[in-house]
Order: sequence, then structure tokens, then C-alpha cells
Amino acid sequence: MLAVISVLWVLVAGAVLLLSGTAGQTWGWLWCVLAFAPLIVLAWAILRPARRRAALTAGFAVVIVLIGLGVAQLAQPSIERVNEVSANLPVPSDAHLMSVDSYPNDWCTQGCSYVERLYSVPDGAASVATFEASLQEDGWHHVQARWCRGDYGVVATAVPRDSDRFASQAPPPDGLEALLVTTSAQC
Repeated sequence: MLAVISVLWVLVAGAVLLLSGTAGQTWGWLWCVLAFAPLIVLAWAILRPARRRAALTAGFAVVIVLIGLGVAQLAQPSIERVNEVSANLPVPSDAHLMSVDSYPNDWCTQGCSYVERLYSVPDGAASVATFEASLQEDGWHHVQARWCRGDYGVVATAVPRDSDRFASQAPPPDGLEALLVTTSAQC
């Protein structure tokens, strides 16, 4: 009986955590473990007549915690986590943030969540080279046309002043160019 209830609980709660995006948040692992915690109480109650109730419940608790952590690992990072990674990237010291645009997509339909940060820089091409060297020093790996680490991917591009991007947004100040850093939840 405990096994049937546990399997159903894990399937339903796991689906809710994954589909709602909760499992992919910064503290998603904690929510996953807490969502499965009632199963530990259930095990304690069901195993009441067992001789080794404490040991069986402790073993079951370990399994439940591991399942909760596993569900959190399956989740795509939320836009919150992508933004956190994006904010901590080693952009050149002479770069000045112009704008931040977030595009959440926790279900990763037609691409995963990503954040675009636009910076004004003295030289776009030089800034891309400096930025990519800094990424490599920080442990990012070049994979095809992007830099990857864990679940995250980063692409840096120099944006010319005459780009269509500046039709709806102010261009960088005179004498400066633009650096676009796109951080995504998918490498």
C-alpha cells in the first residue's frame, strides 16, 4: 500500500513541480523535498506495527529526499536562475548596462528561458573577445557557437549602431558601440 501511494504521489507531485516551473527555481530543490516529505510521515504511520519502524522510515526518508533532489535536477532553470547567472557574468569593466530583457519559457517550447543584457562599450569586437576570454577563465566551454557551463549557454555579439534593435530602443551614446550578451537555460 505504501509503495502504491508513494508512486502516485511522486508522479503527481513531480509533474506539478516540473510543469509549474517551481522545481527549476533557485530554491526549487527545497520545494521538491518538502513536497515529498508527507510520504515520510505516511511511512511512519503505515509502518507502525513493524519491528524496525525507525530504520525502515529513515531508509524511506533517504529515498524520498533523493527523489525530491532528482526531480529538481530534471527541471530546466527558471528565468530567475538564468537572470542570476546573467547578472554575474564577467563582462568587460568598461561595459555599461543599457537594458535587460527577460524571456521566460519554463517548459522550453520553441527554446528555453533566456535573458538579454545590452551594454555600451568602446569597441564591440574587442569587448566580445575580452568577454569570451573571461568566460573561458571562469570555466565556460566553447560549444559550437556558444559558451556553456552546466545548464546555461551564453552568446556575445557586437551590435552595430545601425541595427534594427535600436529602432525601438535608444542606441549607445555617441562614440560607443553595443555588446549584446544572451544567457539561456539551454546549452
